[in-house]
Amino acid sequence: MNLQLSLFAHDKGLHNDIDECLLLVSPDVRVANSVLGLKRGARSLCRGKGIVSNPHITIARIYIRRGTEHYILPFLQLICSSHQKFIVELEDFASFEHRNSSCTIYIKVKEHQPFLDLAKDLKAVRKDLKKLGCRIDCLVNNPHLSLVRGLPFSNYKAAMPIYDDNIFRDSFVAEEILLSKRWTPNYDSHRVAFPLSPLN
Repeated sequence: MNLQLSLFAHDKGLHNDIDECLLLVSPDVRVANSVLGLKRGARSLCRGKGIVSNPHITIARIYIRRGTEHYILPFLQLICSSHQKFIVELEDFASFEHRNSSCTIYIKVKEHQPFLDLAKDLKAVRKDLKKLGCRIDCLVNNPHLSLVRGLPFSNYKAAMPIYDDNIFRDSFVAEEILLSKRWTPNYDSHRVAFPLSPLN
């Protein structure tokens, strides 16, 4: 597989020589389009407040020093390939508050274990990856798919009762893990896919 080792070599990063990335699972096209509709509705319901992103479930935040990609990407590929594809069931809505008192409304993930297993393997090699120029932060402990985040509390308070009264059900198969560079306008051209192993 072509890992596109120069993927992160073109734009300014967090500290000029460091790129901030997300390791994530992205839904298939059908589910992504359905969630995008919900996200647009949430944005409208919250009067344009908060941040709306491409549909995804974050596993970890990763900071990669430029020039080390040829070490880091095969390492991540090896970790991901040791895990099987899995079904992601999305179920209803919930929320949480951030330390800065803003709030996130999200779609719940029914089965957390596949995400937690990936996070556990990443945590086990975090020190080794740090020596190679890669820092792993924010390992997932509550897998979820954000609808809108960074909401002021007043907007959240008005919107959340509507989601409490609604039901959402959908699912997709996670076939790959994506490493996506943050803060880039062209999402698709700044990511690398690590295929998961076939189901037995």
